[in-house]
Amino acid sequence: APAPAPTQAAIPFTEISVHDPSVIRVDGRFLVFGSHLAAAKTTDLMNWTPVADGVNDANPLFNKVTTALADTFAWAQVTDLWAPDVARLDDGKFRMYYCACKGDSPRSALGVAIADAVTGPYVNQQILLKSGQWGLPSEDGTIYDATVHPNVVDPNVFKDATGRLWMVYGSYSGGLFILELDKTTGLPLAGQGYGNHLMGGNHARIEGAYVLYSPASQYYYLFCSFGGLDANGGYNLRVSRSRNPDGPYLDGRGTDMATVKGAAGTLFDDASITPHGQKLMGGHQWSLAAGETGTPLGYVSPGHNSAYFDAGTGQYFLIFHTRFPGTGELHQVRVHEMFLNADDWLVAAPFRYAPLSLATPAVTAAVGAPRRRAATS
Repeated sequence: APAPAPTQAAIPFTEISVHDPSVIRVDGRFLVFGSHLAAAKTTDLMNWTPVADGVNDANPLFNKVTTALADTFAWAQVTDLWAPDVARLDDGKFRMYYCACKGDSPRSALGVAIADAVTGPYVNQQILLKSGQWGLPSEDGTIYDATVHPNVVDPNVFKDATGRLWMVYGSYSGGLFILELDKTTGLPLAGQGYGNHLMGGNHARIEGAYVLYSPASQYYYLFCSFGGLDANGGYNLRVSRSRNPDGPYLDGRGTDMATVKGAAGTLFDDASITPHGQKLMGGHQWSLAAGETGTPLGYVSPGHNSAYFDAGTGQYFLIFHTRFPGTGELHQVRVHEMFLNADDWLVAAPFRYAPLSLATPAVTAAVGAPRRRAATS
């Protein structure tokens, strides 16, 4: 029988709605940036304050975003932005890797803007990649083919263990890809086209790539979301891993995720991809304990995550958006702590993050401090 869930009612949380939250930590604050130019901040991963929202000229992240990114909106044929990522490079400046997509096709543009402060204002530099060039040469010189070429959205920029800089990106269409970036300028190194294919293809519903390196296991973990993002779409989080930042990424059965794609000639073929990748979190609902009333805790279509490793404490955090039972398309950010299991796979705690210091003494004594593997050289 399902285990009854604690309500967490006595623990203070302040909620925020940021779709596709990508996390960065700056001067003790966590910030998440998401679709529709939304952003929020927190110091404790529990109580959030809004920073910005809406693709309009009042958004403080840009000075008149509709003008600043006019070429992006013209290509994508829509005045909107999808899931961005913000990274701080060695020069101390912040780069926002942004993207816009038409939505009913992979007609997209992915670019980069720069700012002195994490909250901007960001100044556009250039478009880096385009997709949806129907009948025309694509970034690798061949005619664009949406079954094998990516939809250039959902970027995530990260450093590997040696200091090299990478960008993983992609969605549906041809799947997920990775490019190496110049670690000084943040721009792609020349001659890579769309980069190295990591996963997906034939319009399989795979998106939201994010890579996190663990010094303890010395693995790179590639997170992504399978399925559709709406309340009926079955969004769920998957993870695979590699010893190298640019793959190959394998699941627990040893399957190279580059082979995981929809069947040829299909559209949104979930059945072909479902057996692959380690499922980290999906839709679920707890049962009520005896005497409890109301709607039990649960998630609907949790997905499009980022992740954070705190080198000081050894903690891993999973940050994502989710919908909820009986509330339609309402979505909020959730944070769960993750742990390395005995086989060096990251697994997520079943309930949202709150420090043990907020638990009652009895619970603290019973649970004890979480065990985390020490970093190895």
